[in-house]
Amino acid sequence: MLKSSVFTRKSYSVFQDNFYYNCAGNRNYRNTLMAIQELHILSADKLNEIHFNTDGVFVIKGRGFLPGNNETLGRINVWIDEYLKEPKENTLVIFAFEYLNSFTTVSIINILKKLTTLITRNKKLKIQWYHEEADHDIIERGEHISSVINFPFEYIMTKNIRRSN
Repeated sequence: MLKSSVFTRKSYSVFQDNFYYNCAGNRNYRNTLMAIQELHILSADKLNEIHFNTDGVFVIKGRGFLPGNNETLGRINVWIDEYLKEPKENTLVIFAFEYLNSFTTVSIINILKKLTTLITRNKKLKIQWYHEEADHDIIERGEHISSVINFPFEYIMTKNIRRSN
C-alpha cells in the first residue's frame, strides 16, 4: 500500500482511485487492476477541450493551447498508455483548432506517434483534421504533422470550427 505522503498537494486520483499520477511526473499504482474511464479536460476559460472515451474516440479541439505542464500532459499520456493495452478495433482521432501553437503541435505529434502503433497491431486508426475554409495555416500545420508521423489525415472543411464536433 502506498503512503499518502508520496503525493503532492496538487495530486489527484484518476481511474477510480486505482491509479494515481502526481505533479512531479511520477505514476503510482495502488494496485494492478486498472479501470480506464473517459478522460475529459475542459480549460478554465472553456476555450480548449480534450475528450477521450473508451469507445476509441479521441477529440482535441479549441484554440490550440494545450497546457504546458506535466500534470495535464501526464494525464493524457497515461490515459493513452492504458488505452493502448486494450484498444478498440477502430480508433478515431478528431482535431478541430482555431489556432495551434508550436508546443501543442509537438504534443500532438507525440500523442499520434503512440497511437500509430495501433496499425502494427492490426487495428484501424483514422485521424480527422477539421479546418475552416480559408484557414491555410491550420491546414498546413495538419499536413506537417501528418508528414512527420507518416500517416494520412482526413481533412474536413467546416464553416465554424467552434461548432464542429
